Amino acid sequence: MPWLGITINTATLFGFILVLGIVVDDAIVISEHVDKLQRQGLPPLQAAIEGTRRMAVPITFGVLTTVMAFLPMVFEKGDWARMFQPIALVFVTVMLIALVETKIILPAHLAHPFMEPVMKHLAPFYNFTDGCLQWVITRLYRPSIRWSLDHRYTVLAIFFGGLLLLCGFFFGGRILFVKFPRIDSERIEARLTMLDGTPFEVTDRHIARIYEIGEQLRREYVGPDGRPVIRHILATTGTTRLTGSTGGSGGVSHLGEVNMECYGPEERSLKIRTPDIANEWRRRIGQIVGAEELNFRAEILRSGDPIDVQLSGTNPQELLALSSQIKDKLGQYRGVFDIADSLDSGRNEIQLRLKPEARQFGVTVNDLARQVRQAFYGFEVQRIQRGRNEVKVMVRSPRNERRNLATLDTMRVRLADGLELPFSSVAEIKVDKSFTSIRRVDRRRALNVTADVDKSSTDVAVVRAGLSEYLNELMAAHPHVHWSFEGEARSERESASAGWMALITVGLGLYAMMAIPFKSYTQPLIVLLVIPFGVVGAVLGHLFHGMPVSMMSLFGMLAVSGVIVNDTLVLVDEINSQRDETGDLEMAAREGGAARFRAILLTQITTFFGLVPLIFDNSPQSTHNQFLLPVSVAMGYGSLFATVITLYLVPLSYLAVDDLLGLFRKQPRKAATIASPDDNGAVVRA
Repeated sequence: MPWLGITINTATLFGFILVLGIVVDDAIVISEHVDKLQRQGLPPLQAAIEGTRRMAVPITFGVLTTVMAFLPMVFEKGDWARMFQPIALVFVTVMLIALVETKIILPAHLAHPFMEPVMKHLAPFYNFTDGCLQWVITRLYRPSIRWSLDHRYTVLAIFFGGLLLLCGFFFGGRILFVKFPRIDSERIEARLTMLDGTPFEVTDRHIARIYEIGEQLRREYVGPDGRPVIRHILATTGTTRLTGSTGGSGGVSHLGEVNMECYGPEERSLKIRTPDIANEWRRRIGQIVGAEELNFRAEILRSGDPIDVQLSGTNPQELLALSSQIKDKLGQYRGVFDIADSLDSGRNEIQLRLKPEARQFGVTVNDLARQVRQAFYGFEVQRIQRGRNEVKVMVRSPRNERRNLATLDTMRVRLADGLELPFSSVAEIKVDKSFTSIRRVDRRRALNVTADVDKSSTDVAVVRAGLSEYLNELMAAHPHVHWSFEGEARSERESASAGWMALITVGLGLYAMMAIPFKSYTQPLIVLLVIPFGVVGAVLGHLFHGMPVSMMSLFGMLAVSGVIVNDTLVLVDEINSQRDETGDLEMAAREGGAARFRAILLTQITTFFGLVPLIFDNSPQSTHNQFLLPVSVAMGYGSLFATVITLYLVPLSYLAVDDLLGLFRKQPRKAATIASPDDNGAVVRA
């Protein structure tokens, strides 16, 4: 890890948990086959060598395909790269190291069972559990898989019908998907932006009030043990750099910030979330007169505003009018708050305009602006050196005249020939608002309307869809104004574009990687076909726990896909082996599942129970658990569902693909006359 430039932190521990299930699965598959050979009478050393050699190819390519699936995360770009890259680096590194361990160190342990004296005392327990497992295989699995293979298209229709039903629920919005979930922070930030030019004293007075309300919350939110939830409060005026954000500023009189630092969820005796504290803080503060923005943040890994509409055009007044209508529309949505735009309402300024008759006297705008500036600011006529300093000599109107705007009415404008005219005869005065800053995108005036969303109760995608329809209708009357979703929506578009490219690349790589050991162009399709069904169990687990599917959940689904690929490779390899030995494909599909039943069941069960402490953690608000819980739920329930998927769908798909290829064969496939066990384990002639 030091060589890769990563440390032990939440992200890397995240990677260790992801890779744990797959590493154990590889060890289980090899150990199970070695144990099977030992029970057949082979000595431990010979069984370890033969068992490892027999499973070397499927395990090696299973590891390589899983590594290939995680490689795109190593090259992840964007805001979440700091989270993704350490996970992928740890995952890939552990998988490659474990590949060596399972081929050399593990067989050495299995060849020299140093725990044999202990195992003799555990023999009754081992015989009992093994007997129960054999009973399940003989009495339950063999009859069910035989019936499923005889009615394979009915069973396949049930599988695919369930998959389509789940897809309908997902794309219909019945299953909530939050790509960028809110991760509660232990710091709450209140950032105040007043109108540009607001005196420091006014801003500081509002910041002091925000701070005092924060102190009230600190005194109120106290647990049964007397410890307050809020640890520290720090207020600053004139800067927003405390939080380390890229948009911080310093030495500006209209900016201020108040930060609360809370105890971690595991340290609080009063169970309350930081977003709930922020909402109560916002409610008590209410509206601040003259405030451009008052934003509250209580989450980490924020990739932008959930709602960010960018308007661009040539008329700034038109953009301001449209932004007001959009903000009114956003205010109608439940769960949408902190609605603001990127432009302030402007400051009053005196605008001078030349009258038409002024041009007859040769007066230009430049002449008018220069003379007004010289009258009020002054004109430098001389610099006098006094020691190491210079003193500027300025010529301007007296102080009492400079403080009175009525001076403009009595001011005289000098012409080029030396004549002077009254100011009112050549120019007119207008007091109007003007923007304090101008922002352009592609050489057009740009304005952003932003809003935050309570993702626990409101689907951001639904809000965007409704807002998109409204904007299309609104912009029909403003053809020169362009709009687009930015912020979090832009991050989603970029990641989706990169994701599709990575998916296509990884899919082709997985197909090529699996075609090598199978020596077939069709069998890799069986493995790829099974992967989407593993996601079904993960989604069902989220529904059971009432959780939305998120980006963190996708990591768990990816890890489950790795488990399914490993088990599917092992099962397809066993079916191929038995098909080559017997020549009967149906019997090979049936007996291949029975031969690998124990290994597949153990890999999935151990993965699930290894994640049970995280799935049923009693502190769901823990910052670490907010990262780990979606992954744990996806991996745990996906693994349970993958047991059924692998043991039933793989043999069914194997025969279905063979039936499809049989339509193109010149001669039908012949059944071989071989000995095969019936449902009770007795040998019959087939």
